[in-house]
Amino acid sequence: MSQIKLRITRKLYNQVVEDLLRPHEFASERVGFIFSDSIMDQQGNVTICFNSYNPVIDEDYINDPSVGARFGQNPINESIGFGLENNKGVFHVHMHEFSASIPQFSDVDIKCTSPIAESCSRIIKTEVHGLLLIGKGKMNAIAWLPGHKDPVQVDQIIIIDSPLVLSFPKSPLKKCLLERYNRQSFLGKHSEAIFNRIKIGVVGLGGGGSHIVQQLAHIGIKNYALFDHDHIDESNLNRLIGGTLQDVKLNAKKFDIATRMINNLHSDAKILGGAQKWESLACELQSCDVVFGCVDSLTARRDLEAECRRFLIPYIDIGMGIDRTVGKAPHIYGQVHLSIPGSSCLICRGFLNQDELAIEATRYGEKGGRPQVVWSNGVLASTAVGILAGLLTGWKQESDSNLHKTYDGNNHEMADSIYRMGYPSSCEHYNLNETGPIKL
Repeated sequence: MSQIKLRITRKLYNQVVEDLLRPHEFASERVGFIFSDSIMDQQGNVTICFNSYNPVIDEDYINDPSVGARFGQNPINESIGFGLENNKGVFHVHMHEFSASIPQFSDVDIKCTSPIAESCSRIIKTEVHGLLLIGKGKMNAIAWLPGHKDPVQVDQIIIIDSPLVLSFPKSPLKKCLLERYNRQSFLGKHSEAIFNRIKIGVVGLGGGGSHIVQQLAHIGIKNYALFDHDHIDESNLNRLIGGTLQDVKLNAKKFDIATRMINNLHSDAKILGGAQKWESLACELQSCDVVFGCVDSLTARRDLEAECRRFLIPYIDIGMGIDRTVGKAPHIYGQVHLSIPGSSCLICRGFLNQDELAIEATRYGEKGGRPQVVWSNGVLASTAVGILAGLLTGWKQESDSNLHKTYDGNNHEMADSIYRMGYPSSCEHYNLNETGPIKL
């Protein structure tokens, strides 16, 4: 059965909550409308990205003590008009601030607000519309899909933050007790269930990516979108985890080697993507909850991060190199970036800049010698997977949306970037209002 996912940035979530909590002269609660873009993957799974909010202003409320909030037709018309003009989904949103667990819609909620969503569905026929209910950090949502008369409950809602705030309203998380995971139980009683449901993307399945895939499978990740169009060759055997001499003889695909590693640990794993570039099957990447980038070029990093920003996906980038300056000992170095939509991006951090991208473009097609070793890739990949575990479970009980680690392979040191505290708290390069597919 297809699933429906919903994403909202921390910034937009705070904006909505701040408005809904404002007292009104006579209404006992406030309401508003939130707008979205959506995509569907090959399995029919729908991902909804919220991007802007329209509050109901004070003058539009009607004094009616029999309900928490009643309002006139004007805010409905305005919201539908905005959605129609910009081809956006429209969700009515209100709050049950007393609900500490996943909030539940009341009969009055459904009776009074469903006609609004149904009207949106009849007028803006290509987008998803619905009702959003906010509790104390948890949320619930009902959605009307294009071409469907009856609404369905949303499966997963994520506040994009560090760590992520996860709600599973349709099927709440339960504590799992498999023996194989008892030594990572410190990650939280629901960690096993979270790892079982989350979908992870990995782009690049060579030296770094193969390490990441192996570790993801070991901690319990079962849903993947993997991409690498390359085949293994003999020069890969010093660093590609899972690769064998037989694979070299058979000219095996790196995608197939990664798939085999996962299936050896999880026979029920769902592995999508393929031996192709991610752009060829972008919808599968767009429906991932977190994406790892294990690519060689700055251009590939830029394009991956830009895609993740449009679909509100946390992006974890790893990379390493070896400086072989003449007359000096080789120097191994590397980095791990966590890029959260809304926080500083790789351009904000100075890691990507137009001058270096332009220089790289003039060298397009050059492969050259890219020295790589298994141990440094392992350190970077392990750090990245550790960041993912914290992002999903919040086990460290701390937040760091500007996380940037640097690696000194000569001294075997992984440390916070000395520049991290100077990164901007928000990003000016990617507009949070511009989500979903590019609309021409």
